[in-house]
Amino acid sequence: MQVVEPLLNALTTIIAPGLFDAGSQSISKIKKEEERTHSGEKYIKKVIGWPSVYSGISVISNRTTLFHTDRGGYESAMDLLAACGTHDNCNIEVQELGASFQYRPGAVLFICGFFLQHGVFNWTGDRVCYAHYFKDKVHERNGVQRAGWENISKYLGFMSSRFAKQEMDIIT
Repeated sequence: MQVVEPLLNALTTIIAPGLFDAGSQSISKIKKEEERTHSGEKYIKKVIGWPSVYSGISVISNRTTLFHTDRGGYESAMDLLAACGTHDNCNIEVQELGASFQYRPGAVLFICGFFLQHGVFNWTGDRVCYAHYFKDKVHERNGVQRAGWENISKYLGFMSSRFAKQEMDIIT
């Protein structure tokens, strides 16, 4: 994880800069609490080496995931799903969109898991998913404001003026 997480953090910076900032602030505040007193003993928090801006990561290994939403986060928080393993013939289904996406090893999917029901039902081989998510309670505890919805206007500066005009014409 120490090798892959910086890449996933970088992708989050590009896709959802507000979430990256909120996650970074929250994790930084936790890391600054280097020592605590617990039952009269001092201990170093294990989170000091946490490599991700996401406050939670679940590992799903060779398990069917029925359609579900992820309610521990908040509405505008995007989950990041990273597929690993040797699996093949795998799709992730997004029920509300009526969509099915190929879900091969190395695939990374950003999804609004709070609203969109998603699931993985069939594959061959060994499948591992590292599901990254933001826990609303962690941000709340650290006094970090929720990130808002991302907006295409944040990205227009990276596009050619011709392409940006086409995108804005489509939206409006």
